[in-house]
Amino acid sequence: MKTGFFKKDIRIKDKLSGYLSEKRAQKLIEDLESSVFHCVHCGKPIDCSDSPPLSLVNCPYCGDLIFVPMDVGDWWVCEPVAAGGFGAVYLGRSKTNPAEKVVVKVLRDSGELKEEDIEAFEHEYEVASSLGSHPNLIR
Repeated sequence: MKTGFFKKDIRIKDKLSGYLSEKRAQKLIEDLESSVFHCVHCGKPIDCSDSPPLSLVNCPYCGDLIFVPMDVGDWWVCEPVAAGGFGAVYLGRSKTNPAEKVVVKVLRDSGELKEEDIEAFEHEYEVASSLGSHPNLIR
């Protein structure tokens, strides 16, 4: 069974490392803007324009899972990182500088959230904000 969602292989590590050559950065921008993504397993292009953002689709050629990014303002939500009680955490990349990365937390459906969940999330934000400014901390 192929899960693909949290693969810990060199391709994911490369994406998380933040290093992108100018050529690879341009290719990433082109893929994101066109909704045609290349399977990391077989390299074939897959049109994901009809797929909902933040979903997984099977590559029609090899069956591997492809993550469908989401456009959020000046950012692309590009890669799942983890999931937990509040929702999921994703890697985001700047549209103007794809080497710039952020972590984006997407809460699960608000109909499922309880008041104490929202309070705990706000507390998490306050604690993180109190740590000050550092390149490895959320902003």
